[in-house]
Amino acid sequence: RLATCFGRDRQEVFPGGVWSADLSDAEDANDICAAVADALGIHLNQTDPILQIGNAILGRGTVLLILVGFDHLVEKAAETLMVWLNRAPDARTVVTSSHPLLLEIEQIVPMDPLMTPSVDDGPDEIQANPSVVLLRLLSQQPTAPAHQLAHIARILDGVPLALALTAARSKHRS
Repeated sequence: RLATCFGRDRQEVFPGGVWSADLSDAEDANDICAAVADALGIHLNQTDPILQIGNAILGRGTVLLILVGFDHLVEKAAETLMVWLNRAPDARTVVTSSHPLLLEIEQIVPMDPLMTPSVDDGPDEIQANPSVVLLRLLSQQPTAPAHQLAHIARILDGVPLALALTAARSKHRS
């Protein structure tokens, strides 16, 4: 969400566009290429999809490519990303991952956990706590008891990814 907001707020800096691809279901370079091609609105042919996407990015000029959910692809996909960046030097990428890609050009921006409610916080403080707000928003359960959300937030130490995954699993549960 933060990467998406970052891209939305920087559209004027990237005249070639801001493109976002969700890679959470990708398992290999072909899946990555399919997700990125879909985000760019291009059809992949049977030739080299990595090069085809690199050319598509190059043809758009100064672009921002946001790759969300790269965690499980770090070992498999860093090379694919470097092909695109070498092919399209005006392109910039934001990769969301809890693991560094170990690329020379990589700049890591660590994200601290969100503040969690204290056991001594009152109802208003709990309701306004960022971890509780995120859990409530992402779980789509506006009536969930705040004290239960506070407990979950403390267990998860305010780690945004853990909060988001927990909220997603609890969407359809009481």
